[in-house]
Amino acid sequence: EAVASRKRVMTPGSLEKEIAAIEARISEYLAAMDAADREGTAEAGPANVAAALDRLRNRRDRARTQAKSMAEEGLKQRVDLEREARLMKTARHGHQVAYNAQTAVDAKHGLIAAFDLTSEGNDQRLLLPMAKQAKEALDAQTLNVVADTGYANGEQGQACAAIGVTAAVPRQKTVNATNPRLFSREVFIYDAASDSWTCPAGKTLVRLYLSQSEQKTYYGTKACAGCALKLQCTTARGRMIARHLFEDAKQAMHRRTVEDPTWMKRRRELVEHPYGFIKWLMGYPNFLLRGRTKAKSELALLVMSFNMKRTINILGVPGLLKALQAAPA
Repeated sequence: EAVASRKRVMTPGSLEKEIAAIEARISEYLAAMDAADREGTAEAGPANVAAALDRLRNRRDRARTQAKSMAEEGLKQRVDLEREARLMKTARHGHQVAYNAQTAVDAKHGLIAAFDLTSEGNDQRLLLPMAKQAKEALDAQTLNVVADTGYANGEQGQACAAIGVTAAVPRQKTVNATNPRLFSREVFIYDAASDSWTCPAGKTLVRLYLSQSEQKTYYGTKACAGCALKLQCTTARGRMIARHLFEDAKQAMHRRTVEDPTWMKRRRELVEHPYGFIKWLMGYPNFLLRGRTKAKSELALLVMSFNMKRTINILGVPGLLKALQAAPA
């Protein structure tokens, strides 16, 4: 967690509401002033009213400037005083203003080989960057990388394979988003040779169109109308299946975890332990300094502390001191 309250989070929607509320308050002031003029009375002096109106107009202008700036930068949220942090879902404290800490742990020694601190709200685009860092840190020509479901990204998996990294990442189970009681995507069979799908009723779903923005190909069939299984499959006119352009790479990563379950078991043992130690060191898991650079420096000290303690467990204090003496200055 970062050094900022959820109350500091701004979104286009919240700024719009704030501007509307300020405009309403300004209108109330002006209406009250008009009424006081007509009745020849005044509850507050003109100077006090003018000052209040100036404050409201300044707040409105600041909110408008923030909204314009966010629109120009394409931001969906911004945190006042901690602009590089984001509102994220945390494990035990709900949604908090936070950073996303990343680690790559060496399977041989259990040391943190690489780490990073990002503003990404999820891990979807972080498989390749962390794999590259780990490969460079370990000076390895090839590398096996295991990650959890949040990293299941076919495009990044294909890019990993291109640099000698074999990734094992389970994919999320695909259910029917509109109704989980309907047939899931898993019961449809894809045939690469014909680029088509076969549904549970034995009908063929052919390619309909490609969405470049979503990087998905959509498939469908005209046979749904008279199908005996339609009520178990879809509530729409017909069932459509989407397939990502990097589906093969994503499926290859998933298949590795299914064929050898020890991959994921080993990942839990290796990766979760350092986080438990780091959180124990922190007491309460939040950074003390503002800004990603300073917060990452805090994380660097914590990673160094873990690695030193782990090295002492492996080599002992004399062994560590001897290794440090032999290290170049």
